Amino acid sequence: MNNKIQKTIQLFLTFIKIGAFTFGGGYAMLPLIQKEIVEKKHWITDNDILEIVAISESTPGPIAINAATFVGFRICGFWGALFATLGVVIPSYLIILIISFVLKEFQSIKIIQYAFNGIRAGVLALIIKALWSMYIQCPKNIISYIIMACSFIFTALLNVNYQLFNIRFSNIYYHIKEEMLMIYLELFYIFLKIGAFTFGGGYAMLPLIQDEVIAHNWIDSQSLIDFIAVSESTPGPFAVNIATYGGAEVGGIFGSFCATLGVILPSFIIILIVAKCFIQFQKSIVIKGCMSGLKPAVVGLIGSAVISMSSTVFIPDGFNTTVFTDISFYATLIIFLISVVLAFKKLNPILIICLSAILGIVCGYI
Repeated sequence: MNNKIQKTIQLFLTFIKIGAFTFGGGYAMLPLIQKEIVEKKHWITDNDILEIVAISESTPGPIAINAATFVGFRICGFWGALFATLGVVIPSYLIILIISFVLKEFQSIKIIQYAFNGIRAGVLALIIKALWSMYIQCPKNIISYIIMACSFIFTALLNVNYQLFNIRFSNIYYHIKEEMLMIYLELFYIFLKIGAFTFGGGYAMLPLIQDEVIAHNWIDSQSLIDFIAVSESTPGPFAVNIATYGGAEVGGIFGSFCATLGVILPSFIIILIVAKCFIQFQKSIVIKGCMSGLKPAVVGLIGSAVISMSSTVFIPDGFNTTVFTDISFYATLIIFLISVVLAFKKLNPILIICLSAILGIVCGYI
């Protein structure tokens, strides 16, 4: 019993560290999970990570939350899932809560901008390392390569949204009194819907946020765009960041709590059910066949994310002939290459992120 409590506490502290240093969305968490959970603690294997990502991609909610819940459940059951999820959420919740009150000042600080320019390049390198590790774990046959190629082409080149379905609520309106209690309840309910019907990671929730949050005049379009830029450069799942910010804008600290709870609760419950069933039936031939198909699909999806993120990192203003005359392009490229080398030499991802930030600041002032 004491061993289980100790392991639960270790899970909580480990995922706090992972949540505090996860820049760039759910995929960026993978190198940290591999380092902390697989290599250091030996709680799960690289193959388990691939299965977890495959399941996380196929269920609603933020990938980072899904992965934390599933890993926690695999290691320590319900309490492991609860504390792993809390651990990955708390750092971004607290950081975004502070940022929501000083957003404009935060954006205008040059040293912060330069640091995040470097961090983005470092995160891209870490995702490529995670992609390679997952590819190694995939079955090597013609069917796997076809699935891998199709998932990459559909998402990266044809821009096909990999949500299973997209339910819009723009025709649903609620006529309620502007009392704080009702606002808190509505924040919780709306972000509960967004969390329940968002497949494929945080960015897949943007259409629902536009329909629900902007329609209620809680945040205008410009504020949403500004915050997306900040959210990309702050730790934690994008979905949690946007829920925390939206809730804080509307209802202060308690509003941010209600919105954040709403967006993570559906995926937490669903992943608990899926994890329990998966553990019971993972030796089934049908389940093994499903996972064999999902693993290469995940590799293709992460490859698509790498392409998308590469354009953001190297050509944030779009491609044109002046890109190659801009010194910032070559500075970012150097930071990226250094991070790739360090990632494949298995340097701690947190150290790579910190080094990327320092190099970004140095390059910014050169």
